[in-house]
Amino acid sequence: MAQQTADTAHGVDLGKLEAFRDSLAHDPVTLGLEATAVWEGVPGRSTVHIGPFEINGQRIDRPTRHYTFAYGAWKEVEQNLGYAGPTDRVEPVEMTLGGVVSCLVSSITFNAHRHGIELEGLEIKASCDVDPSVLFEVKGPEAHPACHGECGARAPGLALWAEPPRRK
Repeated sequence: MAQQTADTAHGVDLGKLEAFRDSLAHDPVTLGLEATAVWEGVPGRSTVHIGPFEINGQRIDRPTRHYTFAYGAWKEVEQNLGYAGPTDRVEPVEMTLGGVVSCLVSSITFNAHRHGIELEGLEIKASCDVDPSVLFEVKGPEAHPACHGECGARAPGLALWAEPPRRK
């Protein structure tokens, strides 16, 4: 774990963090994000590339910030679908859940110190059930909201768990 001083917490300069946070009120920042998915010629499989981004319209593209992810299904699902050479891949909804919990960790950890919360650890888990029948057109477009089960837009059934933080 990163060293802490009176001016830093978990490797972050608290003065700079607060200055950035305060500046957002009068000088908003817009982050332009992008991802590209390339179909691999097999149903359900794609390679996703993440790299360039923008900060207030300034495009930043450096070779050290290019990430590639192979999306698909679990080996057992691919076997049931009749794939020749089934393999394990990260499933797109799993990656979405990972993004949600990562955003929550970021928000909590960026703001904990300001609220007098001393973090020694944090783990957040999200889970949901997915109905694949819309994906396979067993059900029509009117059933799209049901495809994501209980983790839809308002996330009524999104199950979140976090260890309670310790207050200073």
